[in-house]
Amino acid sequence: MDPDATFNEDEIQKLLARAAELQAASDDASSPPGLTLQEVEQAAESAGLDPRHVRQAARELSRPKTTHASTDVNDSHLFVERRIDRPVSDDAWTAVLSELRHRTGVPQGWSVSSPFEWSTTDTIGNTHEWTHHRLGNTRELRVSLRPSGEQTQLRLAKRTSTDGTPLLNAIGIGLACAIVAASIVGGTMASWLWALVGGVIAFSVAAPTAYAGIRAWRQSQLRSLKTLADQLERVLVESSSTAPSSPMDPSSQHRLEQPQQDASSSSSDLHPRRRERDTP
Repeated sequence: MDPDATFNEDEIQKLLARAAELQAASDDASSPPGLTLQEVEQAAESAGLDPRHVRQAARELSRPKTTHASTDVNDSHLFVERRIDRPVSDDAWTAVLSELRHRTGVPQGWSVSSPFEWSTTDTIGNTHEWTHHRLGNTRELRVSLRPSGEQTQLRLAKRTSTDGTPLLNAIGIGLACAIVAASIVGGTMASWLWALVGGVIAFSVAAPTAYAGIRAWRQSQLRSLKTLADQLERVLVESSSTAPSSPMDPSSQHRLEQPQQDASSSSSDLHPRRRERDTP
């Protein structure tokens, strides 16, 4: 075959994939699988790629990813959940606690210096939990971290109401406004009819306004909760990525796994063979 023949992108992918199959079939069973990061960098450099880009790609590949993100609401609580595709250590939980105290400014434990709000931590089995308490609204915010197989489950639950649904709360506010308005109008006009009209008008305005305000406030609280979940997720990912056992650490001797159908890894496998052919 003409050594100067050119190939398009699709043909290159197929060529490298087939070469990887041949490489795997011809390798000695005792040979170590894949290549180290340093060997991949050398292969990339000879192919005209900057080794810095290889290291960046390796860091991105090793970074834990979020496999699930969800939100939920009920009459009294807002819920946010994240699942990260890697188990985390106790050090990661310590980093989460540090971030929570930094973001909320809530001290650990009740004290005279902070009698109105405080936080507690607890461990139940393999689940870690941090709870923000506020006077009159205990368990206002709960953050839990639980391993789930090879993943880590991060959950946040925020209490938005002590009792009643948003609709019932809006009706209560509307009735209160109606009673006040009826009393004022009835006393001013000295007529129960005008008092009734004033109460109806006040209720028809106050109840829908209160309901819309409650809904808007809950959505605002949900956005804040999602932002906090994103911040905690970032801390967990960074804690896992910087762990000494990270397989993509440039100083690590772990080898990159070699998917037989992956064209990029195929080119890395072909590189040592090509160098051997080029050697006089």
